[in-house]
Amino acid sequence: MKFNMTNLPEAARDKLLAIIDQAQSADDAARSAALRLNGLSAPGDAKQRERLQTQRERQAKRQEQFAVLASKIKQWLVRLPGDTVLESAPVIAKRHKDESMAQAITRVRDEITAAQSHLRAVQTAPLPKDEAKKLADAYVQQLGRPKVSVDSGVFKATFLNPRADFTPCTRDDVMAVLAWLSPDAMMRALEREIDALPDTQPAIPTAERDKRVAELMANLEQLERCEEALIDMAASEGVDVMRRAEASPAAVLGVVVKQRNARAA
Repeated sequence: MKFNMTNLPEAARDKLLAIIDQAQSADDAARSAALRLNGLSAPGDAKQRERLQTQRERQAKRQEQFAVLASKIKQWLVRLPGDTVLESAPVIAKRHKDESMAQAITRVRDEITAAQSHLRAVQTAPLPKDEAKKLADAYVQQLGRPKVSVDSGVFKATFLNPRADFTPCTRDDVMAVLAWLSPDAMMRALEREIDALPDTQPAIPTAERDKRVAELMANLEQLERCEEALIDMAASEGVDVMRRAEASPAAVLGVVVKQRNARAA
């Protein structure tokens, strides 16, 4: 069962409808500018033509941005499990002293970019070599276990592929046979290869990486919610700020995702 979009909190539903309306309004404005542009014919209309061309292009771009954002939010909602509960999570926008609205939004967006870069660095950091060797050992142990069967007097031994959900190999796998016949020799060879890997980045153990990723993702989420709060504040002051194409749907809608069972508990 998928998430029912009618279960959106009222404020989130209003935000989504507003974004859809903004896409339509921008489309109407672009069409209007195009019609007026087509109606110009006198040579003296050059400045008016330039103004209408600029207006048409600006509104067409706005329409595309709003439409893409609305589509992204809808797709995100459709992918949510049926037992999902979305709860409002309002964030109070804060600006630094003597900081303009534009400066505040730019600052937060710079912080988002830096946080995303840091997150990618942690996620792609190599494992310590001793941990990599443990993974190699588990791989060899799985690789070297043939599935043996005797059916109707026919003996069969099939080596399984641990990287394909234990499906049978499609060909005779020499590595699997060697791992079965001499796992210690294969491990020594693999450990030599692991030791030879260049130490180009600091290694991060799995447990530490998981902890840091969780912390960085929580910080990134808060930054995106702060960005959206600033955009809403700017709109209330008559300042039009377009959202990033990759903006978080949850942050834009101002909601947090919870499971129904977890909420009941």
